[in-house]
Amino acid sequence: MVDPPAVEVESKTVESQTLTTTQWLSVISIIISAVGIYYKREEFKKAYTKIKATAVKAPPVDEKTPIKKSGIRSMD
Repeated sequence: MVDPPAVEVESKTVESQTLTTTQWLSVISIIISAVGIYYKREEFKKAYTKIKATAVKAPPVDEKTPIKKSGIRSMD
């Protein structure tokens, strides 16, 4: 006996293009973070230039040892 061909059932699921609440909250938090970074950019620039300036303009350390006199001292 031959099996009848399988009938494909077309499912008409409607795919929604709206975002869920969690996705909306994620998008809003990303936007708020970007706005916060935008308004703090001057502080970031100052900190970056300060770090860069100290790293570049640090004078070399001059490690001279003091000269010690050796021998017998006079009793003046």
